[in-house]
Amino acid sequence: MDNLINQHIFKVGIGLAILLSFIVYGITKDLRLQKQMEVERKNKSKAE
Repeated sequence: MDNLINQHIFKVGIGLAILLSFIVYGITKDLRLQKQMEVERKNKSKAE
């Protein structure tokens, strides 16, 4: 019985870890895109 519970906790933990890494990856990707867009905007305004 304990073995089943431990396996379940282990699987849930792995699932949460994967989900968290996806969320963190998504946030960092968004931030990078925003920075790139800001840089491009500055470059465009300088060009004009």
